[in-house]
Amino acid sequence: MKLNNFLLISGLIVSGLQSPVSPAAQEVHQSYALSEVQVSAIHEGVRDILKDPESARFGEILAAANGEGAVSACGWVNAKNSYGGYTGDKPFIGLLINGRFVAVFIGDTDADPAVILSLCAENGIKL
Repeated sequence: MKLNNFLLISGLIVSGLQSPVSPAAQEVHQSYALSEVQVSAIHEGVRDILKDPESARFGEILAAANGEGAVSACGWVNAKNSYGGYTGDKPFIGLLINGRFVAVFIGDTDADPAVILSLCAENGIKL
């Protein structure tokens, strides 16, 4: 059940993260300074979808807000896989919603990091 809810929420959020097709209608994103509470919420949200949440080691995390105040965040996380080994730094993207962070994607295959970094750039975040 948790996976189905995650997939539904992820689909809705990704549609909200994508920029409009028309360049003239593209949203303007402003850099957003995260508070310590928000960084903690991001850590918690990312850990919620990791195989070994306690192993998470976070790198740089950046955020941007759109004109409507929606805050998206991107960053790097390194965590252990199901075999107990660290996988290396992987990018992630998600949204801060009502004080919580909903992680949308974590790059866990060779193709995913490029896609995630592209989504981050479209949302005004350059990792």
